[in-house]
Amino acid sequence: MDIRGAVDAAVPTNIIDAKAAEVRSNLVNWQSYLQSQMISAEDCEFIKKFEVANSEDKQLILTREGNQCAKTFLNLMAHISKEQTVQYILTLIDDTLQVNKHTVLTHD
Repeated sequence: MDIRGAVDAAVPTNIIDAKAAEVRSNLVNWQSYLQSQMISAEDCEFIKKFEVANSEDKQLILTREGNQCAKTFLNLMAHISKEQTVQYILTLIDDTLQVNKHTVLTHD
């Protein structure tokens, strides 16, 4: 692949991909949500660990702590109303589901 192909591959192909990339770039200060008691220490610890993990590590986390992951995502969605943070959480959930389509679709 030449440099032009590499650049084209890095450019989002539609408005949704562009928005998701923008949302991913806005890191959330989970510590402030914990300090304001909007999220639990358990959820704060999990989401901070999960969001910085690479794809392989996320897969391992999901295998070992899948129930905690679901619980944390649900708790965050239930207790946070800031639009930017909700978008971030939804993007993180979507990314997780996209990477793990096979696991999600075949899990009982």
